[in-house]
Amino acid sequence: MTQQRITDSLTTLFTTHPVVFWHDVEAEFASIVDSLQLDGVQLVRLDDTPAMRLKLDIDRAPTKRWLIYSAKPEPEPTKDWLLDVRLRSKSFQADSTSILLEDLGLTTQSLRQHLKDRAKFLRAKDRLDRLKRLVLPTDTAADLDAKMLAVLTRADQPELFAMLQKLYAGMVADGVADLNAQPKAWQDIAVNDLLPAFWALVQAQLGYQDATPSLRDLLLRILVTDFCRSLAGDAPRQLVHLVLPQQNLAANASVFVGRWRSDIAQFANYNALA
Repeated sequence: MTQQRITDSLTTLFTTHPVVFWHDVEAEFASIVDSLQLDGVQLVRLDDTPAMRLKLDIDRAPTKRWLIYSAKPEPEPTKDWLLDVRLRSKSFQADSTSILLEDLGLTTQSLRQHLKDRAKFLRAKDRLDRLKRLVLPTDTAADLDAKMLAVLTRADQPELFAMLQKLYAGMVADGVADLNAQPKAWQDIAVNDLLPAFWALVQAQLGYQDATPSLRDLLLRILVTDFCRSLAGDAPRQLVHLVLPQQNLAANASVFVGRWRSDIAQFANYNALA
């Protein structure tokens, strides 16, 4: 995080809160904190200042703005002499994960580890910029994964059927299907460690599970399921093992195929693969 970015972020915080705590536990910014240009803000190094004296100073100057910096972790509430001040203050963090949370507009601190786990994806600025347009403040880890998958597949929406259409389009070239092809988007999903998230989404919405899942096998199961659901009687015995097992989710396969067939832009790909 650049010094100017820190200054800008702190300035924004001070527009709504007169007191800001900054616990820089790795002392990453200890050498530059004194040089920050923050008009009308009193910098206090908490590690060198008695807490009770600081509390009195703040209480005596209620209109003053304070940046309270420490290279130590935030103390437990029962051991925090500045707890009442902290409760009406704002906390500032400048580590890379905090920056991502801020950039994405996410409000859930529990997503910090998930963002670290998705570092490969988030490292590319163009992917991050596209992800920002999809993210909502209340998104969960699963929501974020779906939106990352949408970015990698270039789907219009973070929705499984849209992703599948894009992936299967990558298995068709000049009107000829190659069921063993590895579309570029599929390779990107694997490289960015999002295959487990993809298959979890498929299982949740289609009930598909396999020890060695593949796009080819999934396509076969979807098409067979849709075909068998269209029959007046029972499915042919030779095909029963290919029908998606959960009846309520198997219906989604027919919804997907129906949408795929009726999509003018995608029908040629469906026709080649089917």
